[in-house]
Amino acid sequence: MAYYIRECRICGAAFKGGPRAWFCPACSAIRKKEQKKIYNQRAKDHTTRQIGSTDICENCGGKYVVASGNQKYCEKCAPEMMQKIGREQSLAYYYENKEEINPRRNEKRRVPARRCAVCGKDFVACRSKKYCSKECADLVLKPMIANVYEKRRQLKDKEKQTDK
Repeated sequence: MAYYIRECRICGAAFKGGPRAWFCPACSAIRKKEQKKIYNQRAKDHTTRQIGSTDICENCGGKYVVASGNQKYCEKCAPEMMQKIGREQSLAYYYENKEEINPRRNEKRRVPARRCAVCGKDFVACRSKKYCSKECADLVLKPMIANVYEKRRQLKDKEKQTDK
């Protein structure tokens, strides 16, 4: 897992964290205290799931024994679903921040403009492209292809004459 410098969503402080880290350690501690109060109230009202009770997996629909309060998936589905969720969040973060994360790759992505060999128009090239459009490429390539076919025909004609 990649750790980056993150910005706290509450106080704006910079801290080092993984793809799901939204809050700095100080704000995280405050949030945990508030969550504990909410949990204790729900426990008094008997609206919490008890550890050891059974519940239904959100992925496959099978029953499982609750091992933690946040558990949503059975033991078979949990590793796959956690990877999927982590991958989605990591990619989302990367695409939002790829300019800062990977500047060397950005340099490689930038392809210099080229000049078309036929019409002289500037265009953004991918790989070894020499022509700005299919029309310009056809102006050069069609005569070349026709020439190749003509040479092949001539060779076949010579072979036929030597076989006789």
